[in-house]
Amino acid sequence: MNSSSAKSPRPSQTAFNKIDGGGQRTGLLLVLLITLLGSLPGLWQFWHNPWAIPDDARQHVFWMLRFDQPGLFPNDWIADYFQAVAPPGYTSLYQLANALGLKPLQFNKLLPLGLALISAGYCFSLFWRILPVTWVATLGSFLFVQQALWFSDDVSSGTPRAFFYPIFLPFLDCLAAKRLMPAVLLAGLLALFYPQGALLALGVLALSGLWAGRGPRAMRSWLAFAGALALVGAALLLAKADTAIYEPIVSGAQARTMPEFLPGGRSSFFAKSWSRYWLGGGRSGLMFDLRPPLLALGFLLPLLWLQRSRWPRLQSRLKQMTSARLVLVQVLGASLGLFLLSHALLFRLHLPVRYVLYTTPLLLSIAAAITIYVLIERLGQWQGAGVIGLLLLSLWLCPYRQHPVKTGTIPEIYQFLRQTPVDTLTASLTLEADNLPSFAQRSVLTSGEYSIPYQLGYYQRLRQRTVDLITAQYATDASVIQNFLNRYEVDYWLVEDNAFKPSYLKHNSWLRQYQAVAEAAENNLTAQASGQGRLILPRLVKTCTVQRQKEFTLLAANCLNAALEKSQPSS
Repeated sequence: MNSSSAKSPRPSQTAFNKIDGGGQRTGLLLVLLITLLGSLPGLWQFWHNPWAIPDDARQHVFWMLRFDQPGLFPNDWIADYFQAVAPPGYTSLYQLANALGLKPLQFNKLLPLGLALISAGYCFSLFWRILPVTWVATLGSFLFVQQALWFSDDVSSGTPRAFFYPIFLPFLDCLAAKRLMPAVLLAGLLALFYPQGALLALGVLALSGLWAGRGPRAMRSWLAFAGALALVGAALLLAKADTAIYEPIVSGAQARTMPEFLPGGRSSFFAKSWSRYWLGGGRSGLMFDLRPPLLALGFLLPLLWLQRSRWPRLQSRLKQMTSARLVLVQVLGASLGLFLLSHALLFRLHLPVRYVLYTTPLLLSIAAAITIYVLIERLGQWQGAGVIGLLLLSLWLCPYRQHPVKTGTIPEIYQFLRQTPVDTLTASLTLEADNLPSFAQRSVLTSGEYSIPYQLGYYQRLRQRTVDLITAQYATDASVIQNFLNRYEVDYWLVEDNAFKPSYLKHNSWLRQYQAVAEAAENNLTAQASGQGRLILPRLVKTCTVQRQKEFTLLAANCLNAALEKSQPSS
């Protein structure tokens, strides 16, 4: 046999060497570049419009305006609640940024880029440790970036959940590298930013200890778990001290009787069918939207692994996976375990989906990349090149998706309210009430965005406010409005033009939750439309308007009170 022919590599090996020839550093730089370019449109849509804000930032960031103006939102039940439930690390980071000159809403727009780059970099590092093939780690990271960073608004929101990947991925990377002390510290850090993520980290460490069996390695694993448990426990106790006044947490039995948790509710949880409840999207199920569709290939990896003995070449490729792959198995076990435990303890561990929503894209990304790797090896050089071409086409056809952004539409009214005293309180049933604390920097009595029903001590008061506001806005008795204005010391009332049409309440899912009072208001609207009833508030709109923009009208409460006093018959 000719010696030169004996030494020549097989075609498939040549193909892989060419694909993998760029090296680890090149792959990492490519992933970071892709992440940067994909994040720029999101930055642009926030920065070019001063009245744009990530959806959930309206809950988690608005109260931080107090850092710059300590007197803002005085005695505000909503602001006090969201300040109390904010994780201490998250709060401290924004407070530090404010001290350095970056206002909270500005910092919120800049933060996602840094978090995305950290997430992508550590994702690549983790994938490389599991299978040290550059193009596999790069492809897996690209899939992760698309699913977890571009097709989700978690990191882009700049809220506590945005810190899961930037801390959890370094935690997994340290575990994969067997650097236990940094992993312990990162688990504690995660508790300061996103407590549900810290529980996942504890679950992974516990499974790591169980997997280690006995001996010095097991002892180190359990010591790491104990250290992480102490740090996480201390952080959770610190956070709980500020939220005790808002308890109790709603139980599963209570939630089943509340419209807020039923289909169509503000926090819809209980689905109509068993399959949708356990497998569908939303807050209770396991599944999520597979974008890009290539992620679905990750489900084939367990089947390939079971069949690896049938194909020696395939088995040799799978053997390239290092012992770091055990970390992924532990993540899967911890996620499923906490998902089921969260269902059993509803809602003590908050939402079950939080324990699978963020780990599933991570696991499927590397699983899909490895599946593609072994399939190309099975197909050979030319077929493999065709598959790679199809992959690139698939990724190109699944482009960046702009993140959900809430845009304020009445800047003149925001500016007007900013000139009023800091203790100004506005009542409104409009969707714009969600934006007033962030853009007008003034308190609202209630709104759908802030009607979070998980802690009843907080929510019951807000629910009563909403019921009273609906009753007053559609009252046919002047004394009902007067009592409402005086009870809550309302300064302004924001209404929209179609608020007094019979269809208004029918198409408002937030207001329909308050069934009895909403039906009574709808009856009053119907009676007025037919000329058989007469609502009080619409008659005072022209008289008490202080600001109007588009279809929104801002009414002065002192004018309403004065007009209602005049309309009362003298005794």
